[in-house]
Amino acid sequence: MTMKNKLARKKEIERAFKESHVLLLIEDVREDIKVAFDGITGLRDRFDSFELETRANFKAIFEYLIRIEDEIASIKMEVSKIKIGKTDWASFKKLKTRVEKVEKENFFLRSILEKKGLLAKAT
Repeated sequence: MTMKNKLARKKEIERAFKESHVLLLIEDVREDIKVAFDGITGLRDRFDSFELETRANFKAIFEYLIRIEDEIASIKMEVSKIKIGKTDWASFKKLKTRVEKVEKENFFLRSILEKKGLLAKAT
């Protein structure tokens, strides 16, 4: 490339990228970055909200399971009394009602967890 051609090419490039044009391009890029950042911030806020809601849901489920486990432990104690022969028919009927209630609660909780995909379906 000759010196004349080099100068012509340089002038052509300078004409193509005037300072105002470059500033406009920079401003466009800056705006695109701001839009992307705002989108990321929005996603982070949604994720934080989802995380808090999920933690609260799991806390409620674990508290519910603890109550069921406590009830089952109490029922086991009553059953051991029946085995020994230290109970009457009325106590046995109450125990039967409690067992049925725990079974219903367990079924209800399992169905919720299965619907949300947090527990495999019972076979």
